Amino acid sequence: MNRTLKIYIFLLVILVAGVIYVDAVRPKPVDWSPSYVLRDKIPFGLYVFDQESKTILPKRNIEKVRKSAYEFLDENYDYSQDVDSYKVKGTMLSICDTYIIDDESTKEIFYFVSHGNTAFISTQNLPEIFTDSLNIKLDADYDFKSQIDCWLANPSLGTQKYDLTKGGNNAYFSSIDTLTTTILGYQIGKDNKRVNFIKVPYKKGNFYIHLQPN
Repeated sequence: MNRTLKIYIFLLVILVAGVIYVDAVRPKPVDWSPSYVLRDKIPFGLYVFDQESKTILPKRNIEKVRKSAYEFLDENYDYSQDVDSYKVKGTMLSICDTYIIDDESTKEIFYFVSHGNTAFISTQNLPEIFTDSLNIKLDADYDFKSQIDCWLANPSLGTQKYDLTKGGNNAYFSSIDTLTTTILGYQIGKDNKRVNFIKVPYKKGNFYIHLQPN
């Protein structure tokens, strides 16, 4: 092997090593995928929320449900003749980008809420059975811009506006039953102030619906 070839090989090794080093030390790009999965540590994953949930809700018994709502609630329903209720009580929490749920689970959630429980759903969309049963309508801003401000309706809970530069969506409540529904939050995109968070009573319980899961 002549001297010139050795030099070329040496320079090639140096170049490859340099590329590997630069790739290893440079900051990794942020993954902004809207996963809302408990194990994901990305910005729109729920790992931090999962780890901090017992601190945030210290007096609550938190149970992670890894089956359909119908399966979970049906097996926790008391079918005794003198009892018409569930063995579990409290709040069902669902955070997702797109709310996809089977009909049986939907009916079971409504039945669960009707017994004095709560369902908190944060998503960009809702099945028709929700909008019809709760007398609400959703729409979308076509002049939407990705950066929006969100804030709570009750000033006693704080007046800060949260600037969402990533992951915001254009969904909002275009119609609600003002006699029964409580507005809990707003958002503003380009020009228009929109309702994005509401509380809707349903028989003995309540639905909390939020349209900005990020």
